[in-house]
Amino acid sequence: MKHLKERIQRLIETNQITDEEEKERLTYLLNVKKWNPYCIRHSAITSDSDYLPEYALKKKVRWSMNSKQGSRYIKRRMGNELKNKILEYNGIITEEIIKKETHAVDMPTM
Repeated sequence: MKHLKERIQRLIETNQITDEEEKERLTYLLNVKKWNPYCIRHSAITSDSDYLPEYALKKKVRWSMNSKQGSRYIKRRMGNELKNKILEYNGIITEEIIKKETHAVDMPTM
């Protein structure tokens, strides 16, 4: 984790990351967030819980099928469609952004 953090710092310092918004986000993460494997695992599981069904999430993170650990992530799960509706209602995102995200997801990758 220490090497990963140092590598990201080096990329920022040498201006290899050109996107200013990405640079700001990474700088914030380097200065504020904890850097340990648990935080990365927790973030990945939280992200995956948005689109994976419960059994697939448990299989991916290697929990037993009768484990109650999944309820920690799945009970808070809110689909992207619902999240986007809430954000749009509050004026945080626009309908064009939602369409662009939906289009990006629908496009196949090679």
